[in-house]
Amino acid sequence: MRNLRVKRAAGVLLSLALMLSLAACGQEREIVVPDLPAETAQPGHIYLYGETHGVPAILDKELELWQDYYAQGMRHLFVELPWYTADFLNQWMTAEDDAILDAVYDDWNGTLSHNPDIKSFYQAIKETCPETVFHGIDVGHQSDTTGARYLDTLRDAGEADSAAYRAAEACISQGETYYGNMGPEGEAYRENTMYENFCAAYDSLDGASVMAICGSMHTDPDAVEPDSGVPTMAAQLAAAYGDKLHAAALDGSGEDGAAAGG
Repeated sequence: MRNLRVKRAAGVLLSLALMLSLAACGQEREIVVPDLPAETAQPGHIYLYGETHGVPAILDKELELWQDYYAQGMRHLFVELPWYTADFLNQWMTAEDDAILDAVYDDWNGTLSHNPDIKSFYQAIKETCPETVFHGIDVGHQSDTTGARYLDTLRDAGEADSAAYRAAEACISQGETYYGNMGPEGEAYRENTMYENFCAAYDSLDGASVMAICGSMHTDPDAVEPDSGVPTMAAQLAAAYGDKLHAAALDGSGEDGAAAGG
């Protein structure tokens, strides 16, 4: 496995770049969350929302949207997290305390996710939408902490030969590839891999409708990833699923707060 200090350093640099980008965006424009209602959910459709990470007003809107979709019978929420992190959250949803969430949150230290508003967002989902199933579609961030602990937990339970173990290993490998190729090549790899992970999770649900939350750069179906020029995750989803994809920006980054997407 790649030297952990190198991986941590790469993660810190990525987080700093994201924070500087967020600060720059804040200087250029005020984020105004559009008053978008939840749509009437259609079977097998994808309701994709773009965010600026960690903004309280956006998190409030996402919670409102998910509660509305949940009330319509939706249960699957796709998030910009590694597979194993999302599965830890699914375990936490049925736990009696917050020990699992606390450990995941501690692993986020040094990233934009280490934000008490984000932690409160997940706690509100557990309280109000307790049958939510999270699906992580990102590459393997925090592989030496969250990922390693996930594998340890399965080994301790005698499940080292399980499908979950193999899925976690695959996600960790994705993270190692991404962090080992920082720059345009790595960003292209991550964007394409997020699309592939999304499709694999979505196709496994046999026609269930889903809501998804990702950074707004990934959710514009008419854009490309800026460093590499590859089509965004949403653009690739639009090509694959056509008018089943509905995409909107909650941070005002699209026209009238929305990105055309079916």
